[in-house]
This record gives sequence, structure tokens and C-alpha cells, in this order.
Amino acid sequence: MDKYPLVNGNIILIDYSKPSCEDRLYIYNVDTESVIYSACVLHGCGAGNTASKAKMSNEPGSKCSSIGISTTAELSTMSNGYPCIKLDGLSDTNSNIRKRGICIHPSIMASLLPFEIKGMNFPLTKSSEGCISVSFHTFNKIKKLLKEYDNEKIYILAYT
Repeated sequence: MDKYPLVNGNIILIDYSKPSCEDRLYIYNVDTESVIYSACVLHGCGAGNTASKAKMSNEPGSKCSSIGISTTAELSTMSNGYPCIKLDGLSDTNSNIRKRGICIHPSIMASLLPFEIKGMNFPLTKSSEGCISVSFHTFNKIKKLLKEYDNEKIYILAYT
């Protein structure tokens, strides 16, 4: 991780190989070597995706999620009025994240399930067109973490 120095000791891990109704987003504190929060996250609805299997892509227009290392950038507002955290891709597998408009944002769909259901998946909807779509609670948790560290970047590692 020397290439990507940790500025606040926290990273977000996303394990897209797990079912979407299970916790697969983890906020990990490197200093304490512990998961401080976990939650569900939706994956993209692009071609080739199913509710149970996420297809990854870096192609503009694919509506698929991306794997690799990225970092949080600025807070913004989407066209639907929802808040979002823009992202910058740092890997070959997600270098188009900014161009694709991929961000972290809250989703009503992800907010409907206040608990984990083992082995189940959210249906594919436009709730995620490649974005990291999370519950409003999870979004606020990430936003609070950013504010706590004066909006320093949080690194994200998404994998399958």
C-alpha cells in the first residue's frame, strides 16, 4: 500500500462475490485491524449481470460495477437530488470511474432491507448503474467518516 498511503487509517472493502443481501461492504480500520462497520451494497444492472452474479466492467455505458482501487473525491448532488460521493479510479480496471459518473450514493432499494438475509440477492434495478449504491444509513456513516477526517480521501478496494 506504499503507492497508496492511508491518510486516515480507514479503507472500504467491497466483496462483490458475496450475495447482495449480505454484508459485503466493510469499513476496515487499519490502525485497530478491525472491521468497524459492514453493510449491503448493490451492484450494477448492466448487460450480463444477474441478481446473483455481478459482471464487472470499466467501459463507459456498461452500467456495470468496477473492481480495483479507487478513492473518494468530493461530495456532490445527483440529478435526482440525492447526495453522492464522487470517486476517482486508480486501477486499470476502474480508470474510467470519473468519466462513467460512478459514485457512492444512497438507494431506497438498499435501504429497504435493514438486516442481512443469507444467500439472497436484491433484484437488479436502476438503483445501481455501476455505482456503489448503499442504504441511507451506510451513506451517512461514510459521509460522517469523511467529515471526521476533514474530508481526507478514503481508499476503496472492490473485488470479486
